[in-house]
Amino acid sequence: MREFGLQPALGSEFRTLYPTRVNFPKAFRLTASGRLDTLLFIPGVDALPDGRTDGGRLEGDRVIIRPDSAQRLSDLIVLWPAGEATTEALMGLRRQGARAVLTVGPLTPRRVAAPVTGLVVLQVTEQALGRLLGVDEAAARRILTEMRNRVRRLPRTIELDVEVEALPELQGINLLGYVPGKVPPHLSELVIVCADLDAVGDFGGARVIDRAHPGAGAAALLELARQYSVFADYLTIPDRTILFAVWSGARTGQAGLRAYLEEPGWVRENIRSVIYVGPDAADTTGLRALVEPHGWRFHAVLPPDSLAPVPEPILLPEAPWMKVLRDLRPDDVPPVPDLDEERARDEQAALALADRAHRLILRETVVPAPPVLFIGDSLYVPRVTNE
Repeated sequence: MREFGLQPALGSEFRTLYPTRVNFPKAFRLTASGRLDTLLFIPGVDALPDGRTDGGRLEGDRVIIRPDSAQRLSDLIVLWPAGEATTEALMGLRRQGARAVLTVGPLTPRRVAAPVTGLVVLQVTEQALGRLLGVDEAAARRILTEMRNRVRRLPRTIELDVEVEALPELQGINLLGYVPGKVPPHLSELVIVCADLDAVGDFGGARVIDRAHPGAGAAALLELARQYSVFADYLTIPDRTILFAVWSGARTGQAGLRAYLEEPGWVRENIRSVIYVGPDAADTTGLRALVEPHGWRFHAVLPPDSLAPVPEPILLPEAPWMKVLRDLRPDDVPPVPDLDEERARDEQAALALADRAHRLILRETVVPAPPVLFIGDSLYVPRVTNE
């Protein structure tokens, strides 16, 4: 932003800090020990901490499958379908006395602000559940879907150990830079052009290639900032001031955007609109609900393939586990995408986003010149509103 000639948001700083919190599962160990052998479950392949997990260590050899709300759960490990594992459901299980929940389904790294206090939550695949129960994957799926409130003794004792770093007073970072407006009556009016900064990153002992959040929106925003900085040097646009903003905390409930909305650093009545570049299509309704109550127009600029299925993240175990997989379970080695191909695709997405956003920015920041009419020998200039 400095290189492109933008004006910093605060003094000489483009960074603005805000207080936030993050629950960060660092590592875990899941084993099932029997009389003759011990099963090890590999991070990112068989199991992964849930972002809502608290830290702790426990063991047990009895599980309960989808308990009802009247069941006491103090000595039982709960099996719960991942699709039904809402935060409210987990909190309800904790109130019933549960100390550990295994959610069964695809492994999904997700960051949250705070844990469900006192509850260890671990995601396991259906295949891993079958190994825990001593049955095949299909049988494990039937047990989970067809049984309810049933207690089952395991052939081996489960040992769970989850390490969590709870950061209740973290400083989040937003990056803000201005291109000032060029027309005095309108330069105090602000149009916000923004994008998300962060992806999931490493999670619970596995490297995450977050294909759904490659940074195309932030790349597009930087290209737009460069262009409008040049326009401001050589042309008479923009009429209104543009704030280019990159938010952190998008994966933890839009923490960066929420912090800005609390203290925008600009007269609220003079903020006209928010142009959000490259958000998740599923997030646009929530983003609109955050922005529009302030009286600002909201525009979401979506990538060309926004209606396509969201690509799943790729989880890569740490190097020692990868060696174990290649040696003992070669069929379970995660596929690594062609990163050059992915990068080329993301660059094309960024260019498409910049092109779509450019049209909106022009519409929001350039005030149409009023028409000039001659009535007899008189010159008449009609009044043009900000709209």
